[in-house]
Amino acid sequence: MSIESDAVKKMDKIVATWYMDDPVLMYTWTLVEKVADKFVNTISIDTRSLPPQVLYNPNFINVLSHELLEVVMASEAFKLLLKHATSRFQNPKDACVMASQITVDEILKKNAAKIPEFREMFITAKQFDFPEDSYMEEYRRLLLNDSEKMDQMISAIFGDKEESDSPGNDGSSFSEFNDSKSALKEYMDPRNGNSDMWGPNEILDSDIQALVDSHKGSSQQWGKYSGTAIGAVVAANTPKISPREW
Repeated sequence: MSIESDAVKKMDKIVATWYMDDPVLMYTWTLVEKVADKFVNTISIDTRSLPPQVLYNPNFINVLSHELLEVVMASEAFKLLLKHATSRFQNPKDACVMASQITVDEILKKNAAKIPEFREMFITAKQFDFPEDSYMEEYRRLLLNDSEKMDQMISAIFGDKEESDSPGNDGSSFSEFNDSKSALKEYMDPRNGNSDMWGPNEILDSDIQALVDSHKGSSQQWGKYSGTAIGAVVAANTPKISPREW
């Protein structure tokens, strides 16, 4: 069995568990095409392609435990559900990506904190002395107020980029990792380039909005991850009408 088929099998197994445990995440994951890509070190969302894609490195997928991979896949799904990767994406990119990761990790922390490797790497608002359980734009504003502190915190958590253990990738083969800790470190580092393919996608946003609208009235559809984020996801998918437009 190839590394690609092994990776697909692992991801499909998690999607199958979401069918019963977290249907909203399962449906979100079905909106994007999954494509193995030798230029991607870990996993990233490409909202500029048609159809939108989740690009992944099979070696990254395969080195993670089932529990770690589920958290990573949930993290990517929330970046779609909250529209971080599409209509809410703003420049400067680094601050926006860090704000997105803080927001998503605040949602995941209750369950993900039980996993030792993730507990060491995930980024919480408390580390930055920010209010907990806030939203991306607020975290972005706070980060931009003190960009020097943001850079210092990133270096403290992930190390200097020049000295990091990032596997690097020239597209000739899939990057490899020694262990799940180094793989997760590369994934969580906001300097990893995973947001390079983020951008507006009205069709994807419409699909996400339709998905949220069809499930927001049933608490049974929101599981252990999405259950803590119903309000934030619904708010992100509520059309905004300005007084001028009205």
